[in-house]
Amino acid sequence: MTHPMMQKLIDEMHNHVGKDLAIRGECLAKALDLTMRELRHLTGDAINDGMALCSHPAYGYWIALNAEELEFACQFHRSRALHELQKEAKLRRMNLADLLGQMKLNT
Repeated sequence: MTHPMMQKLIDEMHNHVGKDLAIRGECLAKALDLTMRELRHLTGDAINDGMALCSHPAYGYWIALNAEELEFACQFHRSRALHELQKEAKLRRMNLADLLGQMKLNT
Protein backbone atom coordinates (compact mmCIF):
# COMPACT_ATOMS: atom_id res chain seq x y z
CA MET A 1 0.00 0.00 0.00
CA THR A 2 1.27 3.46 -0.88
CA HIS A 3 1.74 5.94 1.96
CA PRO A 4 -0.90 8.72 1.75
CA MET A 5 1.68 11.49 1.22
CA MET A 6 3.38 9.47 -1.51
CA GLN A 7 0.00 9.02 -3.18
CA LYS A 8 -0.54 12.79 -3.06
CA LEU A 9 2.83 13.28 -4.74
CA ILE A 10 1.99 10.70 -7.42
CA ASP A 11 -1.39 12.33 -8.05
CA GLU A 12 0.17 15.81 -8.34
CA MET A 13 2.97 14.65 -10.60
CA HIS A 14 0.49 13.27 -13.14
CA ASN A 15 0.05 16.95 -14.07
CA HIS A 16 3.79 17.40 -14.61
CA VAL A 17 4.86 14.83 -17.18
CA GLY A 18 7.65 16.26 -19.30
CA LYS A 19 10.20 18.96 -18.52
CA ASP A 20 8.00 21.60 -20.18
CA LEU A 21 5.36 20.98 -17.50
CA ALA A 22 7.77 20.93 -14.55
CA ILE A 23 6.63 22.41 -11.24
CA ARG A 24 8.91 24.55 -9.09
CA GLY A 25 9.85 22.98 -5.77
CA GLU A 26 8.24 25.74 -3.75
CA CYS A 27 4.96 25.30 -5.62
CA LEU A 28 5.03 21.51 -5.24
CA ALA A 29 5.78 21.78 -1.52
CA LYS A 30 2.88 24.20 -1.11
CA ALA A 31 0.52 21.95 -3.10
CA LEU A 32 1.41 19.03 -0.82
CA ASP A 33 1.51 21.17 2.35
CA LEU A 34 5.14 20.22 3.01
CA THR A 35 8.32 22.07 3.85
CA MET A 36 11.07 21.99 1.24
CA ARG A 37 13.04 19.60 3.45
CA GLU A 38 10.05 17.25 3.68
CA LEU A 39 9.57 17.49 -0.09
CA ARG A 40 13.20 16.54 -0.75
CA HIS A 41 12.83 13.49 1.50
CA LEU A 42 9.56 12.49 -0.17
CA THR A 43 10.92 12.90 -3.70
CA GLY A 44 14.01 10.92 -2.73
CA ASP A 45 11.76 8.12 -1.46
CA ALA A 46 9.78 8.26 -4.71
CA ILE A 47 12.95 7.86 -6.76
CA ASN A 48 14.08 5.00 -4.51
CA ASP A 49 10.69 3.37 -5.14
CA GLY A 50 11.29 3.54 -8.89
CA MET A 51 9.47 6.70 -9.96
CA ALA A 52 11.17 8.50 -12.88
CA LEU A 53 10.95 11.77 -10.97
CA CYS A 54 13.39 14.30 -12.38
CA SER A 55 14.52 17.59 -10.95
CA HIS A 56 16.71 20.48 -11.97
CA PRO A 57 17.04 23.94 -10.37
CA ALA A 58 16.19 25.69 -13.64
CA TYR A 59 12.93 23.77 -14.13
CA GLY A 60 11.69 22.13 -10.95
CA TYR A 61 10.22 18.62 -10.70
CA TRP A 62 8.73 16.54 -13.49
CA ILE A 63 8.15 12.96 -14.55
CA ALA A 64 10.47 12.01 -17.41
CA LEU A 65 8.63 11.96 -20.72
CA ASN A 66 11.44 10.18 -22.56
CA ALA A 67 15.00 8.90 -22.23
CA GLU A 68 16.48 12.30 -23.13
CA GLU A 69 14.73 14.01 -20.21
CA LEU A 70 15.85 11.27 -17.86
CA GLU A 71 19.43 11.60 -19.11
CA PHE A 72 19.27 15.40 -18.68
CA ALA A 73 18.30 14.98 -15.01
CA CYS A 74 20.88 12.24 -14.43
CA GLN A 75 23.66 14.43 -15.86
CA PHE A 76 22.68 17.24 -13.49
CA HIS A 77 22.84 14.90 -10.48
CA ARG A 78 26.18 13.45 -11.64
CA SER A 79 27.65 16.92 -12.04
CA ARG A 80 26.43 17.95 -8.59
CA ALA A 81 27.82 14.75 -7.03
CA LEU A 82 31.22 15.23 -8.65
CA HIS A 83 31.29 18.83 -7.45
CA GLU A 84 30.67 17.64 -3.88
CA LEU A 85 33.38 14.98 -4.21
CA GLN A 86 35.82 17.62 -5.46
CA LYS A 87 35.10 19.67 -2.34
CA GLU A 88 35.78 16.60 -0.19
CA ALA A 89 39.03 15.94 -2.04
CA LYS A 90 40.15 19.52 -1.42
CA LEU A 91 39.27 19.24 2.28
CA ARG A 92 41.31 16.05 2.47
CA ARG A 93 44.01 17.72 0.34
CA MET A 94 43.92 14.93 -2.22
CA ASN A 95 43.15 14.84 -5.89
CA LEU A 96 39.77 13.52 -6.98
CA ALA A 97 41.27 10.42 -8.63
CA ASP A 98 42.98 9.42 -5.38
CA LEU A 99 39.78 10.01 -3.44
CA LEU A 100 37.75 7.89 -5.85
CA GLY A 101 40.36 5.15 -5.73
CA GLN A 102 40.29 5.24 -1.93
CA MET A 103 36.50 5.11 -1.93
CA LYS A 104 36.58 1.92 -4.04
CA LEU A 105 39.01 0.31 -1.61
CA ASN A 106 36.90 1.25 1.42
CA THR A 107 33.57 -0.07 0.07
